[in-house]
Amino acid sequence: SSCDLTDGVAAAELIVSPKLEALTVLRLDSNGFGAPDPGALAGKCRAPGLRALFLNNNPMTVESAGALAACPAVRGLWYLSLAACNLTSAAIEQFARAAQFDSLTVLDLAHNGFGPEGVKALAASPLLARVQWLNIMGNDPGQTGAKALIASPHLGALNFLNANGRGLAALRAHFKKVMQ
Repeated sequence: SSCDLTDGVAAAELIVSPKLEALTVLRLDSNGFGAPDPGALAGKCRAPGLRALFLNNNPMTVESAGALAACPAVRGLWYLSLAACNLTSAAIEQFARAAQFDSLTVLDLAHNGFGPEGVKALAASPLLARVQWLNIMGNDPGQTGAKALIASPHLGALNFLNANGRGLAALRAHFKKVMQ
């Protein structure tokens, strides 16, 4: 069932709440709460026991993307899904810069509409070092983003890449074992 959250403060408080310390999976898809409040994400915090977080279809700001990536409560995530959150290239850049994940293996950023600059920021980030499954479908990497992914020293663990847009031929040629 769905929980209607009316603002980003409520969503952020669920993510960081020490009262939910045993919670390992949190699905807040399509709740219309808006961007998680950066101030609330930086506040009191639970132990990093959360393993999967789904925030799909909830618009995020540049500030909330960075605050989420830096939040100690999500440091232990294995699975993060931010599909269709209206993440711009600037938001992806902030997210990639602030990321402090210890064991993230699945990153779903599909259908956000960010472009080559966002893809380049991801490619340059150590955030991708443990990522085995990366979904950037519905974002246009362009030729420069595709080249950055190909040249990235952080994609050694990658087993699956889902992408489309300009640059797809180069990505397929380089990542033939991981692309469908």
